[in-house]
Amino acid sequence: MRTSTYTPNIIKMGISDYLSMSIDKGKLYFHNLKVHEDLPDWIESSDVDVGVELGYVHNYVVPSGQGIIFEMNNLDLTGNFMVEILNTGSPTNYPDFLIENYSGEYQFQNKSLRDILVTLKITPINGSATSSSKYNIKVKALNSWPNFIKSCNFFTEANTTGEVKYPVSGKLGSFAVWDILRHNNVRLDITAHRAGQMIFQEKITYNSEDKMFHVFPKHFNTTRIDEVDISVRITLQNIEGIFSIITDDPILSNRDLDILYDNYS
Repeated sequence: MRTSTYTPNIIKMGISDYLSMSIDKGKLYFHNLKVHEDLPDWIESSDVDVGVELGYVHNYVVPSGQGIIFEMNNLDLTGNFMVEILNTGSPTNYPDFLIENYSGEYQFQNKSLRDILVTLKITPINGSATSSSKYNIKVKALNSWPNFIKSCNFFTEANTTGEVKYPVSGKLGSFAVWDILRHNNVRLDITAHRAGQMIFQEKITYNSEDKMFHVFPKHFNTTRIDEVDISVRITLQNIEGIFSIITDDPILSNRDLDILYDNYS
């Protein structure tokens, strides 16, 4: 497998609380997030006993950046059940969960840029259930920190002074775009500096089957806007040694994308 590395120009951003990154169809963006303590959970907590004699199915639509916790307890110790937690995300990044007679906790976090349908399914095995067979199911929001939407939202600061060296933007970019058909695994090395000093460095591997949203763990100063310089190194793989990527323009147009796919029939 051959590799090649590309480095876009330094990206300058003003950050309120958190810096985040997204990839959509091979296009790279950065986002400013601002903390809000009073936003409600995306889903109300529940605690119910459900009958499973004929099986049980319930669907949950988990928004981008959110998470859900299932806590399940089999109340019928003589019955046998298959517990499945299925989802519509890519099999690579979001494998399904299947286990017999499961009692315990399961967490699902949506790190993509789209809603994911999650299905909880409990099925009796070999007719072992009775009319008294039940499962206790507790469901609540997964509030990991920072939890997108629960604690943060995209924040853009209005520009009243013309060109700003460090724009505060809920979505800035794109800064690179690559051919997702030719490059289905991409490594990104992200380094952030403030006033010339490195404040964090992180390596991210991206599988192009899914859109991706990632929040960097560094919490910036909440009393002012931090001016941050972001450097990105993008490493592509291709078995034939053919690489399709654009990093030259600060804002890439849709017309530019045609160049990436000209060699496909």
